[in-house]
Amino acid sequence: MQLLTFLKAGLTLAIFTIGGLQYLPAQAALLVSDFYTNKVLEYNEKTGDFIRVFASGSELSNPTGLLFTPNGNLLVSSAGTGTLESGLGKVLEYNGKTGELVKAFTSNGELKTPTGLLFAPNNDLLVADFGSGTVLEYDGTTGAFKRTFSTLGNTPDGELKRPVSLRYGLNGNLLVSIWTDGSVLEFDGQTGDFVRTFVSPGSGGLNVAENLRFSPKGNLLVSSLGRSTLTERESLSSVIEYNGQTGEFIRTLIPDNTGGLKNPTGMYLTPNGTLLVATFNPGSILEYNVDTGELIRTLVPNGSGGLTNPTEIVLSPTSVPESSAVLGTLILGALGVIRIGTNVKNKQVFHKNLLETDLY
Repeated sequence: MQLLTFLKAGLTLAIFTIGGLQYLPAQAALLVSDFYTNKVLEYNEKTGDFIRVFASGSELSNPTGLLFTPNGNLLVSSAGTGTLESGLGKVLEYNGKTGELVKAFTSNGELKTPTGLLFAPNNDLLVADFGSGTVLEYDGTTGAFKRTFSTLGNTPDGELKRPVSLRYGLNGNLLVSIWTDGSVLEFDGQTGDFVRTFVSPGSGGLNVAENLRFSPKGNLLVSSLGRSTLTERESLSSVIEYNGQTGEFIRTLIPDNTGGLKNPTGMYLTPNGTLLVATFNPGSILEYNVDTGELIRTLVPNGSGGLTNPTEIVLSPTSVPESSAVLGTLILGALGVIRIGTNVKNKQVFHKNLLETDLY
């Protein structure tokens, strides 16, 4: 009986390794856009170990937003090398497993400097355009421009309100973080009409509003960059928590320099409920307790895989290839199991019964 169990496990393993599949059972990976190296880097989501350069090339310039499509491909905001006024940005689509460039998903509709990406309930793609101070809407399948979803306007000082991150609120309206005055604006989730200033400029010490996430409790988390190169404002770096329904300040969840927090940009809530925060300078990925704000660990240290200035974090929904050495070991083990099976009496009946009952 023990031999049958052993053979059964071995045959299952053989199916995953030599039966035409190149991947082990699904294992996610952490993808990080790195602004100044013009790359998307891939890391083990559990250990933080560097895996590979997922995407790079001449098309990719100053990547910011990351978003997986329903078909498993990755969209990347390539902010471009032009000025804010001229704009050379585009949204690029990459194969979600190999990292190969599929196409420029969209670069029209007066797109200048794309940052945050978000799929709307109707499956259209919303793009925060930093350069034009608008949120643009594109067909989520073809990338064709549909309309200017929202025009954000100017600050009292006449500065264009430059969006960074997009997130749907608890009431279905769209929330947009504003870099220039440290605020979060709310727009009707269907029409794009302005509703209200959800988080007032500077509330709770918010200086340069970057990424938006909702905590498991339903509160809004906003990463506040410590310094704005456009407005020359400087303050403490932090992750700030606001009431998810009213926008009222609750507390500074992660104060400046907690665990090395400096200039936080992208954030991501992991499946096990911890909060990952990208620090722009020095570049690293830090993991925190989302309830207490306490540092758990430095998941990806500065320089790992060439990391310099991360902007966004996303967890891949696809499998990660194991190394050739690991696959080789598994294949040899599976072949050894099959060899043992050839010495079992009535092996043809045994294999037939085994495959028909438990493997599928």
